[in-house]
Amino acid sequence: MCDTEKALRASAREPAIGDGYPAVSRFISSDLDGESYVFRRFRTLTARKLLYMQSQILELEEQLAAFDRAAATSPDWELHLAARSWEKLIANAESREQEKQIRKVIDEIETKLDNYRMFLPRAPLFRLLLIDHRHRSSTLASESSRKTGNTAEPCAVCI
Repeated sequence: MCDTEKALRASAREPAIGDGYPAVSRFISSDLDGESYVFRRFRTLTARKLLYMQSQILELEEQLAAFDRAAATSPDWELHLAARSWEKLIANAESREQEKQIRKVIDEIETKLDNYRMFLPRAPLFRLLLIDHRHRSSTLASESSRKTGNTAEPCAVCI
């Protein structure tokens, strides 16, 4: 097959220039300078989603605190121990309803926090705070190395 035939077959597989998203995405991706890579940030929606996620986590935190308060004042020694020992909580959750409910709350907290932490770095404000932290850490590290003669790079947490 000659080069012309290969080119014709390749162009037949791709939608024509005027065909909506495929054409626009091809145009954007063909820009070598990346100047046409312009997308909305949805800052208001991002902030709102973070606020909802925080509210859900705060509600779960209050449920956990209520369990701790109830366990602290309860005459039920098993409940008291379950509030202080993960192993006891797990063991009691198999047969006792209150511990089973608090285990569900803890599992839900874990899931919600994981989702929150995955979503948080996408937030524009978080990136600004992270950039500010990096700049401050870098500045502090360079000042420290200048004073002490230590040329070691800042730790991964500070970067």
